[in-house]
Amino acid sequence: MAIDLHGISQAAFDLIVDCEVTSEAAYNKLYRRPTWPRGASGVTIGIGYDCGYSTAAAIRADWGALLPAAMVAALVSVAGLTGTRAQAALSSARNVVDVPWGAALAVFSKTSLPKYLALAAKLPNWEMLSPDCKGALVSLVYNRGASFSSDGDRYREMRNIRAHMAAERFASIPAELRAMKRIWDGDDSMRGLLVRRDREAELFERGMKAQPAAVSVAPKPPPAPPTPQPSPSSPPSKLTALFTAIAGAFGRK
Repeated sequence: MAIDLHGISQAAFDLIVDCEVTSEAAYNKLYRRPTWPRGASGVTIGIGYDCGYSTAAAIRADWGALLPAAMVAALVSVAGLTGTRAQAALSSARNVVDVPWGAALAVFSKTSLPKYLALAAKLPNWEMLSPDCKGALVSLVYNRGASFSSDGDRYREMRNIRAHMAAERFASIPAELRAMKRIWDGDDSMRGLLVRRDREAELFERGMKAQPAAVSVAPKPPPAPPTPQPSPSSPPSKLTALFTAIAGAFGRK
């Protein structure tokens, strides 16, 4: 199946898939059945598709043509449930839902990726970024949502990233990605997020090195030629002076 990268790099696409499910082999072993990734997550299927942050209508639209009706109904039943409510509902979905790798990849490429890319693309000066830089921020949004304007200390670095984008301080963004690791530092169950932020920062830095200057400056026009100045009058030659004197003599009355 041909994969539409939607303007991000292959490296960025692979990073998101790797951080969400590691590989096709790991997916088939661990993630074909719904999971609950802990925290504020909802029941999650496929490649990071969180039913807790999806409506029943969206689940039907995204999965209706790929899964049997009974599986879709089980997913609809956990739509909007997050945290401990999702944890409590997990077993009912796991008993019914089994998502093949092909279906997971199709929804990720055709539905999830464009959705989260559109959210990230609302950042100012988005089009000035390279595909690697864009992909690093799409990975961030895929994991944390587009919380670039959210209040509270938890979202400090997200707000800073928005400010850096607005001011075209792109080189300051990797430091913000690494700084937000403070949120999960010390929690062994969230170690994967620390690794993910480092990988996003490294990808962004690589994109910065590869991309041309963000703003092209028009070449200055060549300087205008200097205005010709009249040359000082040369003193008359002796021959000219002689003819002038003769003409003057004949002109006298």
